Amino acid sequence: MKKFRDFLNEELKDKELAKKYYKELEKTRIAVEITYFREKTGITQKELAKMINTTQSVIARLENPEYKKYSLTTLRKVAEALKLELTVSFKEKGVEKYEEKNTVTRTVFIPYPTPAQLTGSMYKYNNLIQEEIQKEAVA
Repeated sequence: MKKFRDFLNEELKDKELAKKYYKELEKTRIAVEITYFREKTGITQKELAKMINTTQSVIARLENPEYKKYSLTTLRKVAEALKLELTVSFKEKGVEKYEEKNTVTRTVFIPYPTPAQLTGSMYKYNNLIQEEIQKEAVA
């Protein structure tokens, strides 16, 4: 049986598909992380909006994976309001190993869930999927 990571690596050899995949993954991560941390702190979209001097509809847009106009200024405000550190970084696509100070480190790829994988509250991980991801990461 082929592991998902192997399947994905094979599919991402198609340059156009890879470009679209990473663009969507980037948008989805931002939206899911904002929602996850907002819900984790127990505040509503309206409360977060008030904290950063905007409207609830702006927060709803930020939490929508289809939204394309994130600004660092707004993300900094959200991070500050949620007591988070905003980290913007670059990394090689699909690379699971990298060298840091002459030490090879294995990073664990744990993707954010797709809408089809979500159960209950839209932003909670499905336990079964998490277990499978962990098994694959250890293998």
